[in-house]
Amino acid sequence: MKIINLGIFAHIDAGKTTLTEQILHIAGAIRTVGSIEDGTTESDSLDIEAERGISILSSLLQFELQTNDSKIKINLLDTPGHLDFRNQVESVLDSIDLAIVVLDGSRGVESQTVLIHKELQDKKVPEIFFINKLDRNPENLSEAIISIEDILGKSPCVLFHEDKNYVIWQNPEKFSEREHLDLFEWNDELSTEYLEQPSRIYDISKRGLFQGIVNQKLTPVLGGSAYFGKGVPDIIHLISQLDFPIPIALDGNELIVSKRMIHAELGKLTFARALKPFRKNNIAHIKNKRIPLNRIYHLFGDKAKEVLSVELGDMFASPDLNVLEPARPTVDSPFAVVVEPDLGEDRNELWEAMSSIVWEDPSYRMEVDSESGSFFLWGQGELHLEIFRDRLLKKFHKKFTYGELKVARYELSKIMEKQIVFEHTAFGKYSSGKISATLRDTAGFSKLIAFEVSLSEKIQNVVTTGFHEAMSRGNYHLEVLGLECLVHSFEPPEVDSDQSLILIKIAVVSGIRNALSEKTDIIGPISDLEILVDDIHLGSTLSLLQKRNAQVIEVLKKNSSNSMVLARAGTENLLGFSGALRNMTKGTGISYQRNSFNPEKYNVLNERQAR
Repeated sequence: MKIINLGIFAHIDAGKTTLTEQILHIAGAIRTVGSIEDGTTESDSLDIEAERGISILSSLLQFELQTNDSKIKINLLDTPGHLDFRNQVESVLDSIDLAIVVLDGSRGVESQTVLIHKELQDKKVPEIFFINKLDRNPENLSEAIISIEDILGKSPCVLFHEDKNYVIWQNPEKFSEREHLDLFEWNDELSTEYLEQPSRIYDISKRGLFQGIVNQKLTPVLGGSAYFGKGVPDIIHLISQLDFPIPIALDGNELIVSKRMIHAELGKLTFARALKPFRKNNIAHIKNKRIPLNRIYHLFGDKAKEVLSVELGDMFASPDLNVLEPARPTVDSPFAVVVEPDLGEDRNELWEAMSSIVWEDPSYRMEVDSESGSFFLWGQGELHLEIFRDRLLKKFHKKFTYGELKVARYELSKIMEKQIVFEHTAFGKYSSGKISATLRDTAGFSKLIAFEVSLSEKIQNVVTTGFHEAMSRGNYHLEVLGLECLVHSFEPPEVDSDQSLILIKIAVVSGIRNALSEKTDIIGPISDLEILVDDIHLGSTLSLLQKRNAQVIEVLKKNSSNSMVLARAGTENLLGFSGALRNMTKGTGISYQRNSFNPEKYNVLNERQAR
């Protein structure tokens, strides 16, 4: 049976989950279309997803599609649209054959769309764009197509006529010769075949379309209304015509590990794609591990069915794969809260409850403060941490304190290059000896120590430990970034003692901290904002941004009554901004915030300027 692993992606509120429901319904996988408002969608299985009306976790829906002459297995991966849950998107990219990118026709390509497109390109995943909500404003179609052209850098292949419900591979006579030529001119063999047999242009263009999608030579565009099911059968039919190659197992890895899930009945499960057929109790080789597959499940949202085998290219879930570590999130988690139980005796239970959520979504990060013993929880944004709190309330039924949301701060070394000698004495008779070194700033956020001199393992380790301890707390008691220490020489003390190693560490720590005195900036993440507001609230929105010390980059007219404001501000200044915008605009204003923290893009807080 042919297997297609299909991912669905979109900017928030573009209609992605509604499209998923319609695909499932039209394919015969569900009897009725679920509603986001009623919390009855198949892909949103968490209570919190139904309560908030948003997708939080990516979900796997496996079903069979009956075509005229065969059955096809579809593994549909529905992903969250909000940027705070970006890790859920990234976790499935290596497993999919094809992506459907959904656009709101009235808004066209948005910032999350651009990010998704870049990631899909990096992973070499073919894309089909679906312009949704054309039932509301069909006149927005041309602007939406232009916005797709802008991110592609070329014209996409528009495969439908909105006013006539025609698609080119099923109604070829309704399309121009130029539209057909665009589907196969990328292929020399098909172009030659057309020159020899021009009467076969319809057949040739159809083959050019299908091959061009699979080989990423063409980016097709379809459109309609997911809510009313318009255009959705065209998506399903087009997908059914495509044949994708199975990825080749590399370095002996027989699986592509995907996301994690905590199932209500089965507990922890890890998802994977099979790069060879497996039967129950077979051994899977991955990451230098031999893992017996004793339990194998196919999933339809939160419904699991145990199976005896997995075909080549298929996806499955298994608790046996839980020993594997997930890929590290590509985006740091810059927001933090302190979480504490009201009773000290509940600390272990609280930690376990928090750990289970972090296991399912590794873009959360937990740590224990070395001085206070407090639990620190790091997340991707305000919504991300709000969701964690709500999920924790359902898992941990005792009282706990969820602290005030804060944004990560660091110290960054200013431009410097300093020769230094690390030396420390105690009681007038014990000495560390003398370590000669150079301290200099680095181009990025790295913290590096290197040795030009050969030292014993003990001394090298204690110097390295001292360096990292000094970098852990700078002038403002924050972690220091962007410094390199190059050790040139070591002059041992005249009298070696048991205290020497301790004194060496003290010498390094105190020497680096003294050298950094008044030579660091406080820095933090910076955010790019995309705000869609009614023109009646535009002035108030600009005033609100000014109060947050935001830089307004551009104001774009989206249609007759709405404008898009592009702005940038320090992430700290934007805490609570989306709520303030909603209140001010009576729920009509939409803000989208992308946080950045890297050597090219950060906020300098003590100088109140952004770089």
